[in-house]
Amino acid sequence: MSAAEWSEPTREARVRNGWLVLLFSLLTIGIYTIGWLFRLQQEHPRRPGIDPPPGLWLLLFVAFAFGMLALFAFSGYGAWDSWGQATGRQRLWFAGGLAAAVLFNAWFGYGSYRLTQRFRQLAHSESLLRRVQPTLIVLGVALEAVAVIVPATLEVGILSVPGTVERALLIAGRLGGGGLLLWAMVLHRDANAIARGRQTG
Repeated sequence: MSAAEWSEPTREARVRNGWLVLLFSLLTIGIYTIGWLFRLQQEHPRRPGIDPPPGLWLLLFVAFAFGMLALFAFSGYGAWDSWGQATGRQRLWFAGGLAAAVLFNAWFGYGSYRLTQRFRQLAHSESLLRRVQPTLIVLGVALEAVAVIVPATLEVGILSVPGTVERALLIAGRLGGGGLLLWAMVLHRDANAIARGRQTG
């Protein structure tokens, strides 16, 4: 891809301490991670028409997150014990919350996938970890969605599965989180390497 097809970053690339990124992400229950990904999208060249603009990515991500929480709140989730006790309106709000949860994960996955592809091109090299990153994103996002949706649907009685299946699904969700953590570690390494190259270039 020629340089003319890349837009210049809007912020200067920074080299970050990976341990601090991990610590702040854990302390803020993932909120810092979103800010970190937003900054990475601003600090590195973007492919117009391919990569979502940083502001749009963040706006939709926040909209899906708050939409999900608001829809679950409107449904009265937690106030009724089973799907049979919920009114038609409460069921509709609850289903909307589940849909927003899927969109939340899908938009995160889309933006993360595009960012990964950008970094693979900007790094001008290939490695095993870079090759498996897209797979880690897809599996991680899908399993994280399962980890959010399945417990909620089981709790209200929409789904009913054997205990072994429920435990397997919960384990799958944790594996998804682990896959996304590995993806983020590789992304962080690449971001720092690219930032150092731009600073010395």
